[in-house]
Amino acid sequence: TTGLRRLMEYYKDLAFPTASLVFCLLGVPLGIVSKRSGRVGGFAVGVGIIVIFYLLNVACDFLVTTAWIGPFAGAWMPNIIFIVATIFMYLKMSRQ
Repeated sequence: TTGLRRLMEYYKDLAFPTASLVFCLLGVPLGIVSKRSGRVGGFAVGVGIIVIFYLLNVACDFLVTTAWIGPFAGAWMPNIIFIVATIFMYLKMSRQ
């Protein structure tokens, strides 16, 4: 399990900088949606997104430790989930 965790930390060194780009892209549709709810609503949405991302990282770390998924998938899965959510929100916003 130590080798898996080290390999996952290596992949996380590449995945975390990418997460900031994903958050920037996610901010555009979320900014449009939260504009209707005011500043406090936008702040709450931002905190919620960070909490969800953290929980996904912890869950993926657990899945790698228990050997359910590989280290590469464990490090990149939160980013992939947020990229899919971002694409979905962009498509939803473009239809409105």
